[in-house]
Amino acid sequence: MVFVAFFILGERKVLGYMQIRKGPNKVGLCLLQSFADLMKLVIKFKFVFFQNRSWLSWWGVYLLVLLACGYCVLFFFSFGGVSSVNFMLWFLVVTSMTGYSLLSVGWGC
Repeated sequence: MVFVAFFILGERKVLGYMQIRKGPNKVGLCLLQSFADLMKLVIKFKFVFFQNRSWLSWWGVYLLVLLACGYCVLFFFSFGGVSSVNFMLWFLVVTSMTGYSLLSVGWGC
């Protein structure tokens, strides 16, 4: 999730400099602006766009977000100096669950 915030912050700065105007390159308090944008997006879509989606689709979307955080944790532990004999097993578990969540999102829509 922090990686997404850094990506959004960088994207806003690049777009602001490309358009040569005051706007997206002048953000609030660093990463807090990205998290505020994320919360605004989730709240906006939750009440307006996804009202008629099934519970299976919601489950798949939330599982995808959770698995993205799982990938970040695996990445942090693998390059942070922590070695585990079961790293490949956990990687395969997260990867296979990603497939199931994508199937549930498609089937729920």
